[in-house]
Amino acid sequence: MNESAGHVPESASSALQGLTEEVRAKVRLLYQVGSKCFSRREYPRAIEILENVVFFNRDNYRAFSMLGLAHMGTGDLDHAVLYLERCVEIEPMYSKAWNQLGNVYRRRGELFRAVHVFEKAQALDPENVDIAYNLGITYFETLEYEKAIENYKKVLEQEGIRGEVLLDIVTCFYRLEEYDKALKYLRRYNELYPEAKDQTRLMAVRKLLISLAN
Repeated sequence: MNESAGHVPESASSALQGLTEEVRAKVRLLYQVGSKCFSRREYPRAIEILENVVFFNRDNYRAFSMLGLAHMGTGDLDHAVLYLERCVEIEPMYSKAWNQLGNVYRRRGELFRAVHVFEKAQALDPENVDIAYNLGITYFETLEYEKAIENYKKVLEQEGIRGEVLLDIVTCFYRLEEYDKALKYLRRYNELYPEAKDQTRLMAVRKLLISLAN
């Protein structure tokens, strides 16, 4: 859960214009301190400080984003949704917040909402690997296996071969009953990771796929 720390966004600065210079300086300092607490994963302390920031500055979308992620870190998903929704309401072009909002929805079991939000994030940042992988996982969970494969392949194109992604693709093709394609990706995995754990299970799956493909 990464957020840039220390810098107050321009929209946030403009929202401080109605305050005295002393109060503006204190709000900026609070933002910096809250950001550092967030970076150190001191989530309760970060929440306490950043809530004071947004009390004075209702347009600081990064503060709302960090509040959402901090609540996510403490397991409070309801507040995480509220703050992240406020963040993207203020700054709808902020793809990282859309991505994190999708993660919260997914953790709450609201899979179709998560898909909708991840799709918004991907439209804003089509080359983002994290978004592609999150969307692939969620498509899989909503039984949209072709779309899941498409996003898993984006991850492979951007990052190179990742073992867990190959196995995710294997599972998708298996669910689609395209056993020859599942076997192709499983062979690639076994070639790349001959010493992988649980080879007995993998070889059993491989034998099953060979029999189904024939």
